[in-house]
Amino acid sequence: MAKKIKVKAFTLVEICIAVSILGLLAGIIGWHLVKMADLQQFRKHVGLFMTNLQKLQVIALSRRCDLNVKIFQREGQCFYTTSSDEPLFLRGQSRDVLIKGVHSLSKNDSPVAEIDLIISSGGRIEPLEKIGFFLSHTQAGEAIWLDLSTPLQMKCSNEEPAIS
Repeated sequence: MAKKIKVKAFTLVEICIAVSILGLLAGIIGWHLVKMADLQQFRKHVGLFMTNLQKLQVIALSRRCDLNVKIFQREGQCFYTTSSDEPLFLRGQSRDVLIKGVHSLSKNDSPVAEIDLIISSGGRIEPLEKIGFFLSHTQAGEAIWLDLSTPLQMKCSNEEPAIS
């Protein structure tokens, strides 16, 4: 005679507990992935802004014209726009460019809503100061600092530079 092997199946309660644990883990991992994506977008767009600022510096040197860069906040987001004293410079390109992920600004440790930079025809960026770009609306947490305290040289860092 063959023995019958009794197979024990999972109960409904055990399945519900396993599904809820998996759902909780998926929610936690998803939340962290969203935060990581926001942080990456923030770093990428501040880096793009710095690259564009360097390009504008080269344009000011090559065309021997002064450029104005205005960084400002509107509706909880950060934008920048460029203008020039040369009439034909950037025709049709003077538009507001979004710096994605940046929600607040600081200038020399003071929160501000707007920063005006002047790139002279010699390539110098004035005023000589440090600018903080913040991921959150409060000036705590993730930040990228742009140090313009030395003429003709920009430094970008995750740590706040000392004012010289």
